[in-house]
Amino acid sequence: MRLRFQIKTILLFALISTLIWTIPVQAASVSTSSTTTNSNEAVIEASVPVEYAPPLISESAVLIDADSGQILYGKNMDEVLYPASITKIMTSLLALERGNLNDILTMSHDAVYTVERGSSHIALEEGEQISLNNALYGLAIASANDAANGIAEYIGGSIPLFADMMNQRAQEAGALNTHFTNANGLPDPTHLTTARDMALITRAAVNTPGWTTYFGAGRYEIPPTNLQPEVRALYSYNSFLNGERHLDGVIGCKTGYTNEAFHTLVTVVRRNGRTLIAVVMKSQLKSAKWDDTEALIEYGFAQFRAIKLDSAAFPQEIIEVSNEAGDLVEATLQVTEPVLLWLHQTVKLSDLQLTLIRPHATTQADLDQTKVKITIGGQYADRMSAELIDVQITPQFASESQTTPDKTPNDQSDTKASGISSWLVAFLIIFLTFGLILIAAILYAIRQRNLKRRRRRERLANLRRNYLENQKRYR
Repeated sequence: MRLRFQIKTILLFALISTLIWTIPVQAASVSTSSTTTNSNEAVIEASVPVEYAPPLISESAVLIDADSGQILYGKNMDEVLYPASITKIMTSLLALERGNLNDILTMSHDAVYTVERGSSHIALEEGEQISLNNALYGLAIASANDAANGIAEYIGGSIPLFADMMNQRAQEAGALNTHFTNANGLPDPTHLTTARDMALITRAAVNTPGWTTYFGAGRYEIPPTNLQPEVRALYSYNSFLNGERHLDGVIGCKTGYTNEAFHTLVTVVRRNGRTLIAVVMKSQLKSAKWDDTEALIEYGFAQFRAIKLDSAAFPQEIIEVSNEAGDLVEATLQVTEPVLLWLHQTVKLSDLQLTLIRPHATTQADLDQTKVKITIGGQYADRMSAELIDVQITPQFASESQTTPDKTPNDQSDTKASGISSWLVAFLIIFLTFGLILIAAILYAIRQRNLKRRRRRERLANLRRNYLENQKRYR
């Protein structure tokens, strides 16, 4: 019994060791397989039924991961269009970054009477005082253009100066094709943006404390003011926020419409710790903005898997540049941390293209814009956004780091060594596993032989006893 227990233990240990050691070897091959599009390393194939990005009615759309900024889907995402009231996302961002929620806004003549007749408002009057907190609720829930003007004058001193602040903040957020002229999104020939830019602005907003409090609310009551004795009850016409349409996990949403912009919609959804931002613009049908957004959000959560790219998979370069003193110093351009990436189920790691982009550097300051661009090649590039993410690189200079690798982009010795070591580890693991199995088999054979010997001895002993008993019986 004791020998049987030992054999079972050895067999179980062999099985577990095979599983434990084989998985890291597979993972190691994944982390190095995306260096170029011609990689021969193992790749991850689609593991679920494939659903390509849904066809959209809206003229322009984008879907991004809010944490990384990675683009998951794009349709005419850089087309310059009128934003309408989704402009108010930028207005609220500046208000939250630069204002005090308890401060009181006093509505000016221009803030009240420059609002177009028939456009959305909360009937603020000239000279009326309202807190920034309540103005933000009016901005988000009722899309109040008068509240937007009041916020602009409070934060910027005037609407034109506030528009300058909006454009500066858009540049900081990476929205390079955006130009704002007002705080509310009412039509202006030079008030323009793109779906990609609005996603980047919203990404900055959703990471700002308090933003979802306003843009995730379906109703609110503004208390009486110095000129309004009644409570203003605000009810959202946003179908994702008022219950007309259900979309699980919505934490922020803003609609927009003008005759020039048609329907626009920005939606932020969080599920299981992951946040997606969907932007649709120039939807000629009102229902299209809701349908397209639902399709994009479900597509983003269902059809992408998380992949962590090891820093060694990225291209790197060592160059010499001039420092402030005019001396030549050695700078290493490399990604130093693993990068989390969301890949569509149809995309292989070998479809990724990693490109090191840097200016023609002559000084240290020139290297600030160095980055690695991650794009999709292969047969699926036309079915989804080919542009995924840019990984910024902080140059490491010889005086800053003592671990600078001595290799150039053409030196593949480390990659080869890594591949050889992986095969060596795999061989040793397989050898050890089969060795354990062989030992278990030998022990089992020895046990069987001992059992046969013991049974034969017992049989001979029984025959001897029977013979002696028969002899005694006949005496």
